[in-house]
Amino acid sequence: MAKILFLQDAFFEYHGIQSLSAYAKSKGHKVELLVCEGRQKEEIYAEVEKAAPQLLAFSVTSMNYQWAVDAAVYIKSRRKILSVFGGAHPTYYPSFIETPGVDIVCVGEGEEALCELADSIDAGRDISAIKNLWVKTEKGICKNELRPVFQKLDELPFLDRDIYYSCSATLRGLSNKRFLVGRGCPYSCSFCHNHKLLEMYKGKGQFVRFRSAENVVKEIVEVKNKYGLKTISFSADTFTLNPELVRFLEVYKKEVGLPFFCQANFNELNEEKIKTLKESGCLYLAIGVESGSERLRNQILSKNITDRKILEVSRLLKKYDLKFIAYVMFGLPTETLSDSLRTMEFCAEIGADRLAPAIYWPITGTELYNYVERNDLFEKSPERISSHYSYYSRIKFENKAEILNLHKIAFYGVRFPALIPLIKALIKLPANPVFKLLSDYGLFDAYRVSRGMNIFEMIKLGWNIRKMT
Repeated sequence: MAKILFLQDAFFEYHGIQSLSAYAKSKGHKVELLVCEGRQKEEIYAEVEKAAPQLLAFSVTSMNYQWAVDAAVYIKSRRKILSVFGGAHPTYYPSFIETPGVDIVCVGEGEEALCELADSIDAGRDISAIKNLWVKTEKGICKNELRPVFQKLDELPFLDRDIYYSCSATLRGLSNKRFLVGRGCPYSCSFCHNHKLLEMYKGKGQFVRFRSAENVVKEIVEVKNKYGLKTISFSADTFTLNPELVRFLEVYKKEVGLPFFCQANFNELNEEKIKTLKESGCLYLAIGVESGSERLRNQILSKNITDRKILEVSRLLKKYDLKFIAYVMFGLPTETLSDSLRTMEFCAEIGADRLAPAIYWPITGTELYNYVERNDLFEKSPERISSHYSYYSRIKFENKAEILNLHKIAFYGVRFPALIPLIKALIKLPANPVFKLLSDYGLFDAYRVSRGMNIFEMIKLGWNIRKMT
């Protein structure tokens, strides 16, 4: 059978690769992973030679594809091999196939397409007409239609965790492990590509799908017995939108009962769901406030979540003592310093237990990216891409230095509201390493407490990542 080698840049478990690997292995193919972070091109090539795959596979976003293109070009200059690129960027921009080093792009969900590609390579068959794939040939680019979304998620094999754990004792030993419980998001936020997916898959089946409680519980028990775990993170774009959420949590509490972390949307929460989440062992919710300015949140970001709704839900969260992390962005188009300060103050007002701040980074092709481009708000070439969490903003706005400083220390204003007057004064200082250190600790702390991980475990994880960068 065909051998597939996934290459990725970061020291992190990606559900997409785990699912693709599990499905391909279930069909008899061989799959391996090479984490390239911290490796030189020559070392990467040597590992590829040792693995001797028939197919190089990359899963990339609009923020991290360049390293993968560079790696593919280098490897293909020294070895005849096909490369396939999947993930967010090729899905939304299949014209990415025109990039040197890219032979095939996978649009949308890739389990069936990747296996059909591997089957065809193994059998020496033509690969140009496989659904979901755009294929570069001598006669031009073959652009194939999408197949329907995979409807019955319970029929997919469980995620292939060994593809990561076999090469990282640190990841294997983490007390918190993530479980994918659903696929698809029904929303069309302006900073996200999801509206394109909804258009692409229109008429191709139910887009928002969830696994059954029994199927998820079976995987959790298997993982717990094989690797060990103490807390769980449920991964889904819309976990609290699940129409069977209450039953799901009742089954989970009875059969597993471990503390867990999950994402939520203010518009999806009500008292019954919050009460059941708390009673079922929810440690923390992650909720997107995005901005303390209702104008920015709804007119610029298209979140359609009012201040009133956020205040209503946050009161219920406090009533049931259910802790939550507020996810926010700073440096949004048209954002003022007053808006940024309101974000910190509003998150303190609603009683957020932790803050997860980010600098807004325009993603090519989203509605908000187009808005930035139309209004000449880019400071540098919009093609300049970063593959890592950024402390820099690509767009123009007033009081930029103060807002970027606030991004680094707003965490402390939310945790300790009495510090807000001091923070308003501190952000006028020049950027400095102390602010960055405080920011790094804030992110470290938010991740640690929300997943129920102890500080020594987090330090070990951080040290292993540091060694690879």
